[in-house]
Amino acid sequence: MAGESTALVGALRELLGNVYGMYFRAHSAHWNVEGPFFGPLHNFFGKLYEAVFDSADLVAEIIRVHRYYAPNSIQAVTELSKIDATVFPNGDPKPLLADLLQANTVVLDSLHKVKDAAAAAGDTGTENKMQDLIFAHDKWAWKIRSHMKSFE
Repeated sequence: MAGESTALVGALRELLGNVYGMYFRAHSAHWNVEGPFFGPLHNFFGKLYEAVFDSADLVAEIIRVHRYYAPNSIQAVTELSKIDATVFPNGDPKPLLADLLQANTVVLDSLHKVKDAAAAAGDTGTENKMQDLIFAHDKWAWKIRSHMKSFE
């Protein structure tokens, strides 16, 4: 059981890094988007980064429930993230949306990894929370893809 708990916490730490990576990408898109779709995308990116930020708190608290410390520096969180560190030099909505869809895919993969690790550790509460977040990120993927249709 201890090894399963350690694997779960490792997966949770990676998830936290990925959530923070996506949060920053969404917040950056919110700040920098330009063009005729500025208003709706600025609002959309705002809702996205707020929701993703809220999930970071949940993940960190689950790490603490397991009696481990959550990463406590930007560097530590960044090192845990699998989100591509590419920087966009402008506010073109099309690459911003594509980047967020990719970041969301990374987060979804990480959520499934945590859900599986929670199941292996017998942690039904965490498994259920991850299922809720998977549903939320599936919904974000749908919304991002829907916005992307404006640029086809």
